[in-house]
Amino acid sequence: MQVRLLEGEVVGNLPGLSSRENLQPRSKCTMAFQQSEVAFKVLSAEELQAWRAIPPAAASDCMNRTQVMKAAIKPITQDTVLCGQARTVTTMVGDCGPICALIDAAQPGEVIVVDAAGVEDIAVWGGVMTERPCAGGSVPR
Repeated sequence: MQVRLLEGEVVGNLPGLSSRENLQPRSKCTMAFQQSEVAFKVLSAEELQAWRAIPPAAASDCMNRTQVMKAAIKPITQDTVLCGQARTVTTMVGDCGPICALIDAAQPGEVIVVDAAGVEDIAVWGGVMTERPCAGGSVPR
């Protein structure tokens, strides 16, 4: 594990501005975060296509229900299907620095998964965080 510095620009929700206008930098900042170096196999398009045919419950059962999300996490609409290579981050509630670093590192098609210790009453991701990868082209629309 290494400690890295995230240097960036502070943006924020200001009343009366559109989400695009709120992405304009307000000031410069630097914050430290820990990053673990990991080696993982990047799945090919063919491997991801094969995973799309497997029901999530079957995959969970085969992994002894480890490395899966809580059942309370559900799609907003019933017809949503999401399948991609996961890019994960663990953060404290209220600290979006590690998430910003992950957004910058994510490749198109990767699924960003945030572990905020199960806290449900404080958001770690919202409209401004959604606009960031979309504006930079990291997330296909």
